[in-house]
Amino acid sequence: RMEKTAETLAKSLQNGSPKVAAEALRALEALVEGLDYLGQKGEKFSKFVVEAVYRHMLMDEIDRKVKERAISCIAHFLTVLGDVSPSNHGDTESNASANNIVRAIWDRLQNEVLR
Repeated sequence: RMEKTAETLAKSLQNGSPKVAAEALRALEALVEGLDYLGQKGEKFSKFVVEAVYRHMLMDEIDRKVKERAISCIAHFLTVLGDVSPSNHGDTESNASANNIVRAIWDRLQNEVLR
């Protein structure tokens, strides 16, 4: 059930509504420990979620609350699960490696400080 919930929440980021996206990101952040508990079984869904959140975090035109939630969510994923990005597991098409994620978080945080 947790895997299906994580997948549904990650897909709901494409909804277009900032309120829905912000709440989906909050819920995904809360599911991190559950995905960690699932171990290898949850790894497949963790990679899917990280990729979806990473793409969302990189958007330029995005609601401020959604951007904050995306940064918080992906940082929490890295903290709890480590590098579960698809690129760390043989998927060379993915840009969501831990280094790229940390660099993107740093860039986003610097932009916020400058405003």
